[in-house]
Amino acid sequence: MIKLKKMKLVIAADIFPPDIGGPATYSKNLATELKKNGHDVQVICYGDKFNRYDSEGGFNVIKIGRDKPLLFRYFEYFSNLLKVGKNVDLIYAMGPVSAGFPTMLASKILKKKYIIKVVGDYAWEQARGRFNVKDGIDEFQDRRYSFKVEIFRKIQRKVAQKAHKVITPSHYLKGIIKGWGANEDNIKVIYNSVNFDFVNIIDKTEAQDKVRIKGKIIFSIARLVPWKGFEMLINLWPELLVSDPDLKLVIAGDGPEGEKLKSLIVKREMEDSVFLVGKVEHKDLSNYFSASDVFVLNSGYEGLSHVLIEAMAHKLPIIASSKGGNLEVIKDSINGFLAEYNNKEEWKRSILELVDNEELKNKFIENSLGDLDRFKYETMINNTINFIEEIV
Repeated sequence: MIKLKKMKLVIAADIFPPDIGGPATYSKNLATELKKNGHDVQVICYGDKFNRYDSEGGFNVIKIGRDKPLLFRYFEYFSNLLKVGKNVDLIYAMGPVSAGFPTMLASKILKKKYIIKVVGDYAWEQARGRFNVKDGIDEFQDRRYSFKVEIFRKIQRKVAQKAHKVITPSHYLKGIIKGWGANEDNIKVIYNSVNFDFVNIIDKTEAQDKVRIKGKIIFSIARLVPWKGFEMLINLWPELLVSDPDLKLVIAGDGPEGEKLKSLIVKREMEDSVFLVGKVEHKDLSNYFSASDVFVLNSGYEGLSHVLIEAMAHKLPIIASSKGGNLEVIKDSINGFLAEYNNKEEWKRSILELVDNEELKNKFIENSLGDLDRFKYETMINNTINFIEEIV
């Protein structure tokens, strides 16, 4: 990695290890690499309790306890950001609301530049999860909703507009953020990375023994929320079994739709063909990828999906919905199939066409493997640090 001039910056995160998830891992990896390159880095985030400690990366981490009421928690985050931000060159916020809103206020007082990373539409996610909004993310952009939803929307738009620069993982999301009123020239697309070190492809029979599921496995993993499209896939499965009784649908992940999906499997009498395996540790995911014949992602929204890239690295042919950032990963009929979100006929046709077609599978796999360089960890880190240095 290129040696850069020394910078002082604060990474204002929402979550951070030992919390799990892509944003937590990203924040830690970026802070570690910045520190390795001689930069002065501090991290502020939310955690299970308020404490300060030196992480294994050698940088200071300030954790704001989640056990406090929301307003007190935000105020404490903001107050600590004011303290640590006095002598920095830049504040980098991981998200437009929980981290971004306090960052915007602190930056204004301190007269500091801030950038934000936006990986989705927080207002839309809250509207779907908490306020019974049914619209997809694209429809959401041009409609009006309840007072609380509009507050979230106003905050994230203001934070994006006031940011010196915005980093986002897909051109699709760049278009969304531009629609919030952010200057298009200030929005930088840097693709997310995937840690390919964990990829461990094993023999299919051995893998199926480990996951204890036999047959032609169609695998998917995502948070169990309505826009991930699992309800449609489960409803489709009885029709697929008429054509191929050996097909198995395996869904990994947890979330608020879990009980509803379990009930639907029982209602459709699919207990021997559709499996909800719950949350799978990242280190064990290779077993499920290796056991499978096809990876599917019927999502109504994706900024840029890590799991699509991980499936590619595991040499799995892919069928994905033609939504959002999926179109920047999958090129239809070249390195996978794109199917319309929740369109049963398109998904049925795509699965049956692909599952036994070894020539087509190999074509998709070969073309996917040739495209993985875009998503390497080193590429993402280098692009991010170089971009930060240009600002400072």
